[in-house]
Amino acid sequence: MSFWKISEKKDNFEVFAQVEVLGDDLLVVLWGGTSPHIGAIGMAQPRTSLKDPKTISATSSAFTFLGHKEDVVAKAMSEELARKLNRKVVVVAGMHWKGLQDEGIEEVIGICQRLKDRILEGDTEIMKRIIVGVTGASGVIYGIRLLEVLKDLKMETHLILTEPAKQNILLETTFTVEDVEGLAYKIHNIKDLAAPISSGSFKTNGMVIAPCTIKTLSGVAHSYSENLLIRAADVTLKERRRLILVVRETPLHKGHLELMNRVADLGGIILPPVPAFYHSPRRIEDLIDHTIGKILDLMKIDHSLYKRWEG
Repeated sequence: MSFWKISEKKDNFEVFAQVEVLGDDLLVVLWGGTSPHIGAIGMAQPRTSLKDPKTISATSSAFTFLGHKEDVVAKAMSEELARKLNRKVVVVAGMHWKGLQDEGIEEVIGICQRLKDRILEGDTEIMKRIIVGVTGASGVIYGIRLLEVLKDLKMETHLILTEPAKQNILLETTFTVEDVEGLAYKIHNIKDLAAPISSGSFKTNGMVIAPCTIKTLSGVAHSYSENLLIRAADVTLKERRRLILVVRETPLHKGHLELMNRVADLGGIILPPVPAFYHSPRRIEDLIDHTIGKILDLMKIDHSLYKRWEG
C-alpha cells in the first residue's frame, strides 16, 4: 500500500487530499476547514460502456450522513476517477467552514475538481497510462524489463510489438512472445491504425520505444506513420506528451545523429542504453535496471531500481 498527500488553496479555502493505493483500488480522503469530519462517501466501479463497448464507463453511488452535502463532490470525483483510471474508487469527503455561502461552496467544489485533475495527471503517481513499443533492435530485454516494472507498479501499459521484435524475443531471451504480451495491460496490433492510441483524444502519460531501431527513429523523425507504432509516437509528440526513444545502435554515422537531432527538436527524448557504473553494478540485470530507472525518472515515476549518486 502506498499513499500521497496533496492540497489546493484559493483565497481562504484549502482542501487536502490523501490518496491511497490499495492493491488495484483507490481510496481518496478529502478534508478541509475548521472541523474535518466524514460527511459523505462516494463509491464507483468501472465497467464497459453500454453505448460503446470499446470505452470504459463507471457505476457510482453515494452515502451521505444527515446534515451534510459533500456527496456532490464525493460521488462525482469517484465516478470520474474510476472511469478514467479503470479501477474501483472510494472518495471520503468532510469539509466545513462556518457561515459558508453559495459563492464559497462553488470555490470549494472548484478546488476539489483541481485535486481530481492532479490525480488524473499523475501528480501523485497514482496511475499512469503508458504506451510501450518494442522493435527489432538488439536489446529487447529493455522493453521486457520496462513492462515488468510498470506492471509491478500497477501502471496501465499499451504494448506494440513489431514482427522483428517478436523474433528477437525468442533469439535473445528465455521469454516467449506470449510471456511478454502477458506483462501488458493491452496489446495492440501494429497494423491497427484505428486503435485508441492512434488518437490524441486517448489520454496517456507518454510513450517509450525500447529498444528503438534506426528505421523506427527515422519514421518518427519524419512523421511517416505507416503503422501504429510510429503513429502513436507522432500523436505523443503532437499532443506535447513525453516520448522516449531508447535507440540501440553503434557506431552512429551523421545520418543517425541528424535523425536524433530532428526528433529532439520535435520534443522527443533520445535515451541510448548507455550503462553507468557509479552504482557498482554486479550483474547484467543491474545495468539493464539503470537504463529502466532513467526512463522512469523521465516519466516521473518513483522507483528504487538502482542506488542514486550521493557524492
